[in-house]
Order: sequence, then C-alpha cells, then structure tokens
Amino acid sequence: MGMGGHARLTQDLPQLLPSNAVHMIANQMTDQDWNIMEEFRQQEVWPVVQARRYSDAIEVLYRRLETETKHCRRIFVLRELAYLLVASGRDDESLSVTRQMIEIDPHDPLNWARLAGWYFWGHRRDKGKPDTLIAALNAIDEAVRCGRVRDRHNLRQCLNDRCRIVVAMKRWDLLEESLREILENRREQGIQFEDDFLRRVPEDAVDAKVMAAYKALLARQAEVRRRRSPPDY
Repeated sequence: MGMGGHARLTQDLPQLLPSNAVHMIANQMTDQDWNIMEEFRQQEVWPVVQARRYSDAIEVLYRRLETETKHCRRIFVLRELAYLLVASGRDDESLSVTRQMIEIDPHDPLNWARLAGWYFWGHRRDKGKPDTLIAALNAIDEAVRCGRVRDRHNLRQCLNDRCRIVVAMKRWDLLEESLREILENRREQGIQFEDDFLRRVPEDAVDAKVMAAYKALLARQAEVRRRRSPPDY
C-alpha cells in the first residue's frame, strides 16, 4: 500500500482492505492456507468492515489471533489488524501489531514497510518531528534491503515508499538514489510506478536525465493503461 494520511486511510478503508491488505503475502502461503484465511476474511471480517463497524472487526481478528498458530496465517491476521487499528485511531496498538509481524518474519520487506508507514503517518500526526522521519527512513531502508534479497516482486513498492519519505526529509540525494534503483529494475514485475511524491520535488533537485527517464516510465505506464481501458461511449 502506498503511504497516505490517517484521515485518507479511514475514508478509503472499504476500498483498500480487499485489494491490498491480504494479497501481498500470498507468496508465503500454501493454496490451502490462502483458501482458509480468505474464507475467514470474506465471511467473518469483511461484512463487518463494510458496515464500518471497525471495533467489532478488530475483535474478530484478535479472537482469531488467539487460536491461530501457523506463522503465515498469523501475519495475515496481523496485517488486517494493522490497517483497522490505524483507521480506528488506535495507533499504539497498530505499532505493537506491526512489531509482532517483524518478530514473526524479520526478512519480509512488507513488514518493515508497514513499520515505515506507521512512523511516516506519525510524522504528520506529531506535526513534523524529525525523529519520526528518521525512524521511517531506517525502517524503509531495511524493507528495501530485504526486498533486494528475498522479495523483488515487492521491492518497487518499498522504493516508492522510500521516495515519499526522503521527499518529506528533502533528501534529494536519496530520492535520486531511489529513482535510479527503480529505473535499474524497471523490468521487474510488481507494483506500479508512482508519481504522487513528484509534486513536492523542486526543479533541478534530481539529475535531469534520471527525472526524465522516470517520467518517461510513467508516461508509458499511463499509455498502457489507456489502451487496456474500455472505450467510454
């Protein structure tokens, strides 16, 4: 998931949860695991979320966590909990849940990206405390490192989030570094190329050739989407 504000997460939760919160760990689960947890989500969690009864959905997830012993299934539950707890304003609980994910699997880049996201939202909530951005950068750097080694499918997502963090820090050197790595790995299948952070980048902050190459990638992506979209009659 890309990093957004706390209010935006709350507003977009019913659209966000089915598409992002669960499918990202499919590569760590067997088909049987996936079917079991997807049935649980569809039958017990999602109807409550659709009704915006987030506290009730959180209780359902906590009860499942008490009985679930398999690591990949526990991470499935913890990821759903992390989204819902943030959306409900229960930020400290969300941090605890995120740390539990890392304890279960410290080599999963998405667990570290979730921690980075928590600190990034915290930076906005705490009105710009620099320590929260430093913590976010440390976490996303670990996510990128894990992505390079273990999960290149989600490496681009981690790099997208790194771009957002370093733009907030005005670390243009690290932005250029991140864009270069995205360009070097542009043929990897995975998360889309993103551009929301570019609006806050001053002209000439990044090498012109790097920025032009990245914008060309974005243009090609937009053209592919346009061709795949059904005609608007």
